[in-house]
Amino acid sequence: MRLMANAAICFESHDAAFAIEFANYLNFQTSVAAELAEAPAPKDFLDVIDQCLASEIVIVILSPSAIPTLWPRTNWEQIFKDPESKVAYLELKPCPFPQILKRRNFFQSKEALRRWLTQVLHPNRTQPLQPPGEKAESLLPLVNEAGTAQQVTRPSAEWFASNHWRDFENVYWVECGSWTRAGIIGEIAHAMNLRLPGTVDQNISALHQHTQNERALYIFESLTEEFLDLAELGGKSSILILSNEPAPPDVTLQQLKEIFFVPAPDESLCLRMLGRFMNLEQDPGDWTTIKSIGFRARLFFQRETRQAEAHELLVWLGNQAHRHKDRIALEQIQREENWILDSWDLPTVQRTERVTTPPTQLSLL
Repeated sequence: MRLMANAAICFESHDAAFAIEFANYLNFQTSVAAELAEAPAPKDFLDVIDQCLASEIVIVILSPSAIPTLWPRTNWEQIFKDPESKVAYLELKPCPFPQILKRRNFFQSKEALRRWLTQVLHPNRTQPLQPPGEKAESLLPLVNEAGTAQQVTRPSAEWFASNHWRDFENVYWVECGSWTRAGIIGEIAHAMNLRLPGTVDQNISALHQHTQNERALYIFESLTEEFLDLAELGGKSSILILSNEPAPPDVTLQQLKEIFFVPAPDESLCLRMLGRFMNLEQDPGDWTTIKSIGFRARLFFQRETRQAEAHELLVWLGNQAHRHKDRIALEQIQREENWILDSWDLPTVQRTERVTTPPTQLSLL
C-alpha cells in the first residue's frame, strides 16, 4: 500500500465553498491529502497554480470567477508546458480557458477526476474479475460511501467488483474458509501485501491503521458469524460479506501430501487446506507425514512474516508431538515457539497465557 499523496486544489476565492466540499470528497474517496490553494482574485490565479506545481498532484478548478477573460498565451504557456506533470483540470462552469487544456486530464465531473486520480495513485491495477455476474443495484451506494453489505451472493459481488473496480483504489477478495482469527487477519494482510509479524491483537491494530486512508473494497468469502468483527475495518472501506456456502468436505492427509510435496507448491492453497485439516477432531493420522507437512508450512508462514499463525501451527504441532511421544520434535517446536514469543516482547502474564504447548517430558520415551 502506498503512502498518502499530496494534492493541491487551486481555486479562486469565489469558488471556495465548492473547493472545500471537493477536498473533503477526495480525502474520503482516495488516499490523498487534499490541500487548498486559494487565489484571492482572478489576477492571482496563475501565480497560485505556478506555486503549486511542486506538489505531487495539482487540481485546477476552472470557472468564470477564476478566468473571467481569456488569458494571453504568454501568461499561461510556461506554466502548462510540461505534458508529464500530474495536473488535472476540473471545469466547474464554462469559462474562456485555453482549449489546449482539454487535451490532457480534463474533466467535467468530480467522479471522472477521482477515477483518473485513482489510476495515477495505483497505475498497476487491473480488473479483478471479468464474469458477467448478477447485477446488484442495491450495492451501488457503496461506490460513494463507506459501508457494509451482508448476505451478498457471489454473482452479485462479482458483478459489483468487475463493474466498479475503477471507483476504488484497490479490491481485495479474502477467502476466510476455515481460518482462525489469526489466519483471517493474515489473509487480509496477504491480500494487501502487508507484513504483520505481531500477535493477533497487535496485527488487528496495525491492520486498522493501514485501512484508514485507502478507499478500498473488501470482499469476504466464507466469513463465519464468530469472526464478523474482523470485517469491521472502518475508515474509507466498503465491505461485502458473502452468503455462507455449504461447508467444504474434510481434507485428508493424502490430499495434503499431494499439494505440499510438489516442486512449486501453491503456498496459499497449502496453508488454507492445512487449516481445514487442523480443525478435524479425529486422530490426524501418520505423525511422520504430519510433522513434515507442519514444518514445511512453518517455512511458508515465516517467509510471509505471519508469526501469529505460525505460533498457532506450532501449538497444534506440539500437541501432536506430545501425543506421539516425539521428544526431539517437541523440543524443536518449543524452541521455535519461544523465538516467536521473544520477538513479540510480551509482558510476563501475556506470554504465559500464550505458551499452551505441553512441556517436554523426557520420561515419555
